[in-house]
Amino acid sequence: MKKYFYSLLLGVLAIPALAQESNDSQFGPVAGEKAFGVTLNPIATFVGNLSNGTANNALGDLQGESLFSKNYAWIPNFSIMGKYFLSDNTALRANIGFIFSKNNNQTYVRDDEAFFLNSFSQAKVIDSQITSRRGGSFAIGLEKRIGTGRVQGIIGGSAVYGFATTKQTYAYGNAITSLNQAPTIATPANYTALGSMPNARPTKTFTASPSHLAGIVGSFGAEYFLCKKASIGAEVNVYFVHEWTSQRYAEYEGYNIINDKVDTYTNTISPKSTRTEFATGNVGANLFMNFYF
Repeated sequence: MKKYFYSLLLGVLAIPALAQESNDSQFGPVAGEKAFGVTLNPIATFVGNLSNGTANNALGDLQGESLFSKNYAWIPNFSIMGKYFLSDNTALRANIGFIFSKNNNQTYVRDDEAFFLNSFSQAKVIDSQITSRRGGSFAIGLEKRIGTGRVQGIIGGSAVYGFATTKQTYAYGNAITSLNQAPTIATPANYTALGSMPNARPTKTFTASPSHLAGIVGSFGAEYFLCKKASIGAEVNVYFVHEWTSQRYAEYEGYNIINDKVDTYTNTISPKSTRTEFATGNVGANLFMNFYF
């Protein structure tokens, strides 16, 4: 994986050497031109991981904070941008972001069956918590550019809409039986008393519909032109947004002492909610590369 990153990095750094322009006034778009851009946030994360060998690190804080609550990580994994220049320094801009992530958190717990047969047993089984996120975002607005040299400032504003869903599923190594009605499980899962199931554990949490967000976003950043028609840049945002979420449910399994069998039950764990926030953060392609044509 590292060799592919270094090849990409060398390719980007080689662009200025291939360019023939020598006059800084030649850099940047003109009226009627278009631009296509892609986020480089995944590369920022990869560089951060290379620096210390971890798997959940980013280069600085370029990816910003999530606009959705913690259950709805809203920053896109990947986004694309498009621009159309009304004048040399004014452009219409649009951004589409995509959210696809899956995290499988596994934990060892005691193997209850082996322990009951031999109290000295060190056998273990695995409990899993799988968190899946799906969603997207769309923003459209205007931007104003400052300067005509290699380094140009960007000030913009956009209307933004986003949606996201988060589902958690649990898998357990120890089965529920009539003899072991509350087997050993790993946190964050825990047992809850639900009617005729004294010890019910979660198997899934979900919402009936996505969480939604809408608002306005101000953008402030800069671009550095590697050559006349290619640039890299970064932006930070100030946003005013409103979020609304649907009810959240949990599905449980447990031993039903009345029916004398393993049963399931679905329960509401949180009601509909709304949130309005004015803050700074990052939306869409914060660290990006643009191509002009």
